[in-house]
Amino acid sequence: MGRVVKEALDSGQCIVPSIVVAELAHKYCHENRLQEWEPMLRFLKARTRVLPLDAGLASRSGIQKAGLRKRVKDISLVDSIAYQVALDSEASLVSGDEHFEAVPDVIYLKRIEKAKARVHELVSGPT
Repeated sequence: MGRVVKEALDSGQCIVPSIVVAELAHKYCHENRLQEWEPMLRFLKARTRVLPLDAGLASRSGIQKAGLRKRVKDISLVDSIAYQVALDSEASLVSGDEHFEAVPDVIYLKRIEKAKARVHELVSGPT
């Protein structure tokens, strides 16, 4: 787990939309890692607040998806919900999902990794 994610989890202020829990469960199953899912679910429930999807959030997320599609053609509804939860909570969305690379107010983990690699290259010289 990277430093940024660890710091976010340690803050005790992380919110995970319930639909993201479903997406993660599917990912673990699809990757034949179902035996790892229950411990991960317990971890999520212990370290984050799982936010249920209600009609208001669903509506705002659908509208948000239309706006995000102007930047990211194939963004999913799940991604739009996660983004909307961050906006509603006045929080930062931390994600490694490539769909968020073009969204400037998201803490895109791969952007951070690229920046660290570039700084390392500048300091150390090319390898």
